[in-house]
Amino acid sequence: WSLSAGLYIVTITDLNQCVITDTFSIHNRPKPEIDFKLDDICIGEVGEVSSIDTANTIEYWYWYDGDGNLLQGDSVELNYTDTGVYFVELIAVDSFSCSDTAIKVLNVYPLPDISMSKDTSWGCGELCVSFSALNNLDTNSRFYWTYESHGSDSTSFSEYCFNQVGDWDVYLSVVSEHACTNSLVMADWIQVFPVPKADFIADPFQTDIVDANIVFTDLSIGASLWHWEFGDGFTDSLSSPSHLYTDTGTHKVQLIVNNSFSCGDTIVKDIIIRGRNVMYMPNAFTPGKDGV
Repeated sequence: WSLSAGLYIVTITDLNQCVITDTFSIHNRPKPEIDFKLDDICIGEVGEVSSIDTANTIEYWYWYDGDGNLLQGDSVELNYTDTGVYFVELIAVDSFSCSDTAIKVLNVYPLPDISMSKDTSWGCGELCVSFSALNNLDTNSRFYWTYESHGSDSTSFSEYCFNQVGDWDVYLSVVSEHACTNSLVMADWIQVFPVPKADFIADPFQTDIVDANIVFTDLSIGASLWHWEFGDGFTDSLSSPSHLYTDTGTHKVQLIVNNSFSCGDTIVKDIIIRGRNVMYMPNAFTPGKDGV
């Protein structure tokens, strides 16, 4: 039976003609109106959702998260272990046992799948490195690089120069087109080694050919390997050698030094070897031109 709202009288008569009479009322209650706001989330995040009760009459809330779970309360947290599309359903019941249902779609997006590379790992002194990064899941990501103690950049292909000696971390954060963030930390990914400083003195820098044994003293800083080129085709690998010149002229002496990191430096200085004019003095003479 479909009865309208109002007061009704009910009379019941049994086989013995006994009669009982009662009254009851039917109230036309409005159906509750329920709603909720649902924002997409990234995997690993917690989705917080609250009901919107416009009439303020709801007493019971039943949430189905689309992943086989039933939750209760006007506000709940949604947790998912897999990405995908989920249909979230809310059933709300008011104090008169009237109910309303709302269903909405929730997207759970993946975190960026990061690939990153570099064109070199180490160098001497100032080292400039080209970095590249990709999100293998989309092409509209944003990239944020941080170079330990040096600076930052915000491009997928970044070039940065490290000018301090040490082992440096590289940080990369990637934000996908769905605002999901993933980060990588590459510890000690860049190594910058010290560069030795080549220097020497010669004793002397200028001399005559008759006294052309030159003593070289190494004044280099941070060197562990030495290579001398004396400018006349001869070489040496001692730290402070000596060399005897047999020809006059200006000889360009080159010192190449390296350290244990294969970092090197070079310096060139001139050694001048002069000729000497020898005058022979006779120890006797005779008058006349006959030599007698």
